[in-house]
Amino acid sequence: MNVCSCKCRCECTVFAIIASVIAGVVAAFLNFSLTIAIPQFVLWIFFGVALIFLAASLLAAPFVDKKESDGCLCGVVSALIAGVLGTVLIALVLVLADIAAGLLASVLTGLLFGFFTLTVTSVACLIKSIFNCQF
Repeated sequence: MNVCSCKCRCECTVFAIIASVIAGVVAAFLNFSLTIAIPQFVLWIFFGVALIFLAASLLAAPFVDKKESDGCLCGVVSALIAGVLGTVLIALVLVLADIAAGLLASVLTGLLFGFFTLTVTSVACLIKSIFNCQF
């Protein structure tokens, strides 16, 4: 089954979204059950890594051959931008509003981990799509 019109390479984006949802739900549950605690420096690391991925993809954009790309890049880039923006915004909310514990903190932590996972996996999908890998 083709997810979009470019064979099976766009299925990587679907896999990235599914993995990010699973990671977000697991992180929210672990934070709510007080199994993990997220210190402030981890929030800053997520913030910095997301912005570095965004800058690196922006710097790599001129090297992409637009003639050989077949539409997969738009979906992957959209997932990357959503992941970066979600990671940056939620990390800023968690840094600025010191939410100690509770359901809201667990939901925000789950969203942060979900968006960060989406960022990392969509960068991998972007690299795979740029190099025209078939599997």
